[in-house]
Amino acid sequence: ADQVTEWALRRSQEGLGHEDFVEHLQLLQAWLSPRGVRVGMGMTLTATPAASGYPEVWLLGSSDYSARLAGKLGIRYAYAGHFGQFDPAAVFALYRDSFSPSEGLEAPHAMLCTSALVGATEEEAAYLAGPSTISWINIRRDTREALPSPEESARRIDAMGGVDFSGTKVVGTADQVRSRLEEMVADCEVQELMVLTTAYDVQTRIDTLAALV
Repeated sequence: ADQVTEWALRRSQEGLGHEDFVEHLQLLQAWLSPRGVRVGMGMTLTATPAASGYPEVWLLGSSDYSARLAGKLGIRYAYAGHFGQFDPAAVFALYRDSFSPSEGLEAPHAMLCTSALVGATEEEAAYLAGPSTISWINIRRDTREALPSPEESARRIDAMGGVDFSGTKVVGTADQVRSRLEEMVADCEVQELMVLTTAYDVQTRIDTLAALV
């Protein structure tokens, strides 16, 4: 969660600094493992009732620091490429170079998270991606509002004199988007891909994901 959400859950600013992150992550790993958590007086706490299995632990990050940390701890790593500003291929290279085998993972295992939107034509896809661009601008301006329609988004973008970026990373026809995603997976040498679609209406999201299957 982001720091504001963490503050709301904890009702305290204490323990929200980055210097505590590694300790918290290792504590979580202990809770989600058969060994449990060591506490005072030589006692061990484990989840109750006894678990029949344990989930995979992933570190989702958007920086080179998170990639190195995931590698050092020997856990799975997912790069938030849908908003991260680093070169994904370079980030995953850092993860692989930093990787040390662990009890739960013998070799690097990574996932690229990115955003995509499919249209019948390139022009339609760009038009439908307009709301995600406005959303990205709002994030930079710290403005909160419901996602605007493609029509309203186009009007705002025109009023700005146009923009030189898109709030969605991969936009185009189904063939174009599939081809680009395959290139990204190959370049990043990842084992998994997660696609996020930001669109004004649910049907556009469904159509995009269906076109990529």
